Amino acid sequence: MPKQKSPLVKGRPGDIVAVDIGDGEFCYLRLYQFGRGVLPFLSRGLVREILAFPSLSPRFFTQTWVCDSDTTPTFLVGHVPFATAEDSYGQPMYYPPDPIESCYKIHGVFNGVFSIVKPATERDVAGLEKFQRHQPAELRSMLFSRHKNWVYLEP
Repeated sequence: MPKQKSPLVKGRPGDIVAVDIGDGEFCYLRLYQFGRGVLPFLSRGLVREILAFPSLSPRFFTQTWVCDSDTTPTFLVGHVPFATAEDSYGQPMYYPPDPIESCYKIHGVFNGVFSIVKPATERDVAGLEKFQRHQPAELRSMLFSRHKNWVYLEP
């Protein structure tokens, strides 16, 4: 029997996905056209009711990728459509200069189209998140490296 695809892979903008980060805790991601919005809370146990969420505004954005061999439990909690198409775009992110292209590059959805803006300067990328992909199993360490004190919801 083929493995069922994670909601992080088959999801659509507006989906809310719970990701098991170990120790009985979950983080919640809202899917955007570009990236995943990390909601500003965690839970001890799975919370399946979106109305219990204090906010759907992300604390920050990240990218995820899921290998076929990844066994991290993920759950589609629900779907909350965005008010406008522009709200579903997500935040652009940047790539720093590298040995091949010595300029910054900005990736994101602009006017509804995924685009790469280059060349960009350090000033252009100020305030943007660096483009880095995280597997679901890496989310716990990434979350706690970014923020030490999370609000916890009880199921």
